[in-house]
Amino acid sequence: MLREMRARLESLPRIEASFIEPMECLSVSKLPEGNQWVCASAGRGVLEALSCGLPALCAGYEYGGPVLPNNIRQHMEVNITGYRMAADLAGMPEDIEMAMSLDRKTCRLMTSEHGSVDTFLDRIGIGEKGHPIG
Repeated sequence: MLREMRARLESLPRIEASFIEPMECLSVSKLPEGNQWVCASAGRGVLEALSCGLPALCAGYEYGGPVLPNNIRQHMEVNITGYRMAADLAGMPEDIEMAMSLDRKTCRLMTSEHGSVDTFLDRIGIGEKGHPIG
């Protein structure tokens, strides 16, 4: 999947300085400051990127596109793997623009609202709210 994404990105015209780096977990915090970064990862890598205020594209089992406030719950339901999401790689330039339109605060807020331990416990039915997904 990442090889396909990289090949698609390399074929795009260079209009602006933006970087997409497929990355493993724990490497997000090593990126330099700036608004030009977009993380392409899955699972914990996406959550780490969002926690650091970086926008993210879901690239795991399938390419799931950008992780946005209006679709993060859908991504979380499949553990941010892109499973059965199959976004079109041809739409990646628009996906990058959408992801980069998020400010750092919004990225962090998505993680705190959807990736916290309390939220996870609530969704499986053993948290304070006790309501499972569904």
